[in-house]
Amino acid sequence: MEWMRPLLAKYNVTAHLSGHDHCLAHSVHEGVHHVLSGAGADNWYSASNIDEYPSGADLKWYIESKNHGSTIGGFVAITMDVDAALFRYYNEKAELLFTSEPKPAREYTPYTGTTTTTTFIPDTSECLEWTWPDVKYDQICGTCTVLVDKWDSKYRNCDGYCRSLGRACTAAWEESGDTCAVKENITCSQTMDTSDAICQCSGTAYTGTTTTTANEFIPDTSPCDEASWPDLDHDLVCGTCKVLVNEFDSKYRNCRGYCRSINRECVGAWEEADDDCVVEATMTCDTTLDSSDAICECSGAGLVFV
Repeated sequence: MEWMRPLLAKYNVTAHLSGHDHCLAHSVHEGVHHVLSGAGADNWYSASNIDEYPSGADLKWYIESKNHGSTIGGFVAITMDVDAALFRYYNEKAELLFTSEPKPAREYTPYTGTTTTTTFIPDTSECLEWTWPDVKYDQICGTCTVLVDKWDSKYRNCDGYCRSLGRACTAAWEESGDTCAVKENITCSQTMDTSDAICQCSGTAYTGTTTTTANEFIPDTSPCDEASWPDLDHDLVCGTCKVLVNEFDSKYRNCRGYCRSINRECVGAWEEADDDCVVEATMTCDTTLDSSDAICECSGAGLVFV
């Protein structure tokens, strides 16, 4: 468990599932639920490394060679909805052995409004240098920059060449070896006894544009419409999909019974303190209680079984 911590933290992992070891175990460390389901057959392993759990790890429950009793094997069922995941451990007869606390889903904030839009135009030149006249060997030396042929006989200098295009000269160079390699800098009006030179004429180089608009966020909302649920004691909503239930023992028996009455699955149950949302004790969804009220949390959407 210890050596995986950096990887689990890097990818914001909420649950780690493993098998192979012939045991059943559930632990929680730094918010990550660690599920060991390796008891598909008999031949239980011993918990020989139980003392090697890292500091802060909470071993919630386990079965191994010394405490499996009549249990031959087992498996884990994972229930997930939009709000939480629940891990239930069963024996080979599908009898419930242990139920974990709900693992809440990662928080998120939906949004409406504008989204971030980025528009990028690649580097390009508006000069269309390949259309310019007398470009020696079609050599374009840069943005609005070409190797000019007939330089002394036709244009005299780079001022003359650029003016023939309706542009102004912005730089000039003597070339080396009929290429774009610069031998030396010259002025735009300078004349030379040579057939070619490098001329740069006026123009606009586009290096990309980026347009960004801000996101507009709206608060998260509950998918449950809890106020419409039946038998709310004092109309109390204790959280997302979580309410204080009246007629708890006489009508529903437990939180699973309440949630199923509204076509949902139970994901959490608590004994309340004094007709309010204050928790006095944590219960399982199947816990019965000699009390007229309790706090029940039901799923927010359909369930997925793995």
